[in-house]
Amino acid sequence: MAKTPEYPIVVIPELVKDRKQFTPLVFPSGQGDAPIGASEGLFENVLKHYFGEIVSPQQVMFPPGHRLPFTADFLLIEPNTGLHIDLEVDEPISFATGKPTHCIGEDDYRNKCFVDANWLVIRFAEEVRFVVS
Repeated sequence: MAKTPEYPIVVIPELVKDRKQFTPLVFPSGQGDAPIGASEGLFENVLKHYFGEIVSPQQVMFPPGHRLPFTADFLLIEPNTGLHIDLEVDEPISFATGKPTHCIGEDDYRNKCFVDANWLVIRFAEEVRFVVS
């Protein structure tokens, strides 16, 4: 039986952990057009309030050897070190299909691609609460 993940999930590249290199091995290549989750607009406002212009939504990263890019929900670039932080909001349900998304293990390869590019990954849960009457 799979263990329920604890949020936030933080995945740190070895070069960053060892404080050897903070700049990415692969840089963003512009803004993407991936579907935006329900809470991402609100989260963007909060991020920009606290971090200002170092926050960019929907940034595309092409991992080496891939035909298609990955899009970060938000990219925060720390100005002094150049550290690239991929901030993700994990919605429980896909708007397109109505089916569960971001299930355990489903984002592991994606996280690995960002970490291999020396981007730190932080995943937040978009919580859905149901009222039972």
